[in-house]
Amino acid sequence: MRTRWECILLVTVAVVTRGQGVCWTYITAGNKTDGFGAQLQSKVSCILEAKSHAHSMSYVHVPFFEMEHENLGASISELEAVTNLGYGELHSVDLPEGVEVEERRMCHNWGDSHPHLYELLRADLVRKMHSGRHKDAHAKALSQSTCSAAEVCVAVHIRRGDVQGGDRFLPNEHFSDIIDGIIQGLQDHDLSARISVYSEGAEADFEDIPFQEERGITLHLDEPMLEAWLSLIGADILVTSHSSFSYSAGLYNEGLTVYSEFWHSPLPSWITYHDSAQLARALSQQHVGIQLRKRMAGRLARPESI
Repeated sequence: MRTRWECILLVTVAVVTRGQGVCWTYITAGNKTDGFGAQLQSKVSCILEAKSHAHSMSYVHVPFFEMEHENLGASISELEAVTNLGYGELHSVDLPEGVEVEERRMCHNWGDSHPHLYELLRADLVRKMHSGRHKDAHAKALSQSTCSAAEVCVAVHIRRGDVQGGDRFLPNEHFSDIIDGIIQGLQDHDLSARISVYSEGAEADFEDIPFQEERGITLHLDEPMLEAWLSLIGADILVTSHSSFSYSAGLYNEGLTVYSEFWHSPLPSWITYHDSAQLARALSQQHVGIQLRKRMAGRLARPESI
């Protein structure tokens, strides 16, 4: 039986040449050396564009080879194995000699113009992770051992590190307001939250956020990048920052994503934050409570140690 994605886009993997009357384009997203999130989002956006033009375009995968980050938490080859983006895709060795591959730094224009298609791609991205030699990584992320049986797992990403101002910077007050909205919204479902905030820097930089263990709000600074990213994709509620790191996590996350407006478009299922009252109302909707309880029940059904 075809998947929903295959039925809509009729994905094919075939070599079609100009001599057969079809102008076929091969694209790749390589030759980048920036951070993990930026590189991952670039590759995923090009996979999306190629699948959206399956009658005339194919994605050719180029593995990660260099990355900006001092605390990756894994080797670059392990990051490649965890995401496993090349699974089911063409590689340069699969192409006939002389076939040209168009190298792009990113395909964000297509993804930002058609964000609803990312919703269809999510299952493929998760399937790739499950098919690799590090297939347990996604299951470990979903197990969320830091949350008790009765808690909603919330992961908040606050971009700091190389960003201390400008368009990518969101103040601590922004995230305090989001946290308040989440707590208020969950109270309408008689649910409590375990809120983990992931960032970089010193604790003194976040003194105006009410981190209190008794309230279930904890700060995680300078954790290994892969460990933090897996926590984001496994959360019941993910709060993104102005960052490809958490935006890319939202492309994988199968729970709820709270999005703060910036230059990459939100997916239709995401909740765009405006203020804490609006966010609380959105989270208090009956279908949200049902969805969260299903995720919590599914988490309990998984083994404690994977």
